[in-house]
Order: sequence, then C-alpha cells, then structure tokens
Amino acid sequence: MLKGWTAQEIVEEHRRLGGVFDLSVPEDVDYWQSRWTLYRIADGISANDPACVELAIRYIELRDMESCTGFLRSLFARRLKHAQLADEQKLRLHIHFCTLVVGREYSWEFRDYVKLWRLIMSSPGLQKLLIKLRDQAKGKKGKPEWFRGELKMEAVLRRPQVLRDMRRQPQRRHLQNL
Repeated sequence: MLKGWTAQEIVEEHRRLGGVFDLSVPEDVDYWQSRWTLYRIADGISANDPACVELAIRYIELRDMESCTGFLRSLFARRLKHAQLADEQKLRLHIHFCTLVVGREYSWEFRDYVKLWRLIMSSPGLQKLLIKLRDQAKGKKGKPEWFRGELKMEAVLRRPQVLRDMRRQPQRRHLQNL
C-alpha cells in the first residue's frame, strides 16, 4: 500500500479532518485492511461525512495504479456525484480531470469521472477545456473529439448562463489557470 494510505493512517487522517463516520473494519482481514478502510470511506461519502469526501478526492488525485485502485476510484466518483462538494473540491477535481484529458490518460474509471465532471464543471472551466482541446486536436480525430461528445459540451455551451458568461469574459484569459 502507498505511504500514507495504510488503514491506520487513513483512520488518523479521517479523525484529523473531523470525520464522524466509523471507518472500523473486521480485525480478521489483516492483509486487506487498507482496502476495507477505503470501502468504508465510500460508505462514509454516502453518509455525508465531509472527511470521507475529502479523502476520496485525495485518493482520486493520487492516481495510484495498483490492483483494484481503478475500481475504488470509480466507486468514489459514483458516490461523489451525490455528495456535497465545496467549491475548492470541485475545482481540484476539475483540474485533475483536465490534466487527464489533456494528457490523454483515459483509464477504465474515466467513464465515471465524466459523469461526475458534468455535474461540477463551471462555465469558465468548460471554456478553458474546450479551448485546450481545440488547440490540442488541430484536425486530428481521436480522444478529444470523443470526450467532447461524451461530455455533451456543445449542449452545455448553449445554456443561457454559459452564453452570458462567454460574452462577459475574453476566452484566452481562461487558459491561465488550466
């Protein structure tokens, strides 16, 4: 297991973040205790524990590539769709997902990231990503075009609020923080 992600370290960080959800796991699962604790974090997200939400976001950002980690990230993304996220957490997820798209790192769980991303993406964030994808594609067919269709960005761009935001701010200014 990764440094900082043993069962004991997860429970300690959860407590430090003010978590109230019980992350305890059966004692007879010695080897898999860290995995069980991560599954308990998913249960904590469903129970609206902000500390579990934060730990899940950190785990997604970590992008560890061990056995079963993609399934855990997928589970966290599905649970986070129904959780209350702070603006800072939404921004962190948006930046992480943008990094994956621009780097063309489409792992198995990315389909669940897209579903979460649709719910949290802001108009300026969408504009920055569209500009980045357009500049990256330059006539090539492939993943960026698939992603644009999957996220249904053109439909989002036609929303009245998005159109108002686009008229107010020049597009190139949004590239600074991507």
